[in-house]
Amino acid sequence: MFGYNMYDSNETDEADLDRTIAVLPFDDMSPNKDKGYFSDGMMEEILNHLHKIGDLKVCSKTSSMKYKNDQSKTIKEIAEELGVAHVLEGSVKIHNDQVRITVQLIKADSDEHLFAQNYDRQFDDIFAIQTEVAQKVASSLKARITNEEEKIISSKPTDNLDAYMLVLKSNRLSR
Repeated sequence: MFGYNMYDSNETDEADLDRTIAVLPFDDMSPNKDKGYFSDGMMEEILNHLHKIGDLKVCSKTSSMKYKNDQSKTIKEIAEELGVAHVLEGSVKIHNDQVRITVQLIKADSDEHLFAQNYDRQFDDIFAIQTEVAQKVASSLKARITNEEEKIISSKPTDNLDAYMLVLKSNRLSR
């Protein structure tokens, strides 16, 4: 994806490679498996937050989405195909007004978890989770976040969660 051969350190600066990441599609773990639009939306929002951090190189959503519902490849194989050193994978579960987002940041060449975290919150706190995940990934990859980037990723896109959910649903329908 980025033109890096992650297994040949002569081709790229190690610091740059250490800050390459793909965000895989999140699994819908909701009881009725009817929140796929929300899990796709969370993946996309977290990816977008990470992309806004200039010290990170983030694989495109289009490239990452081809792994949705595909359990046939290992993290190492996916990372090699995408040319990244790290993979963020996760799941989303919504029940009533509660949301659980689980994420794992994995160093691809060793299949080692750099962190794994559950975020259990009220549904109206989803934007804070997106920011926290992006900050945790950046910190784990030793990426520098400027004050301006921090301000951008911390901003709330809307106060109207119903409208936000309609946007996520319509995005899924338009695919």
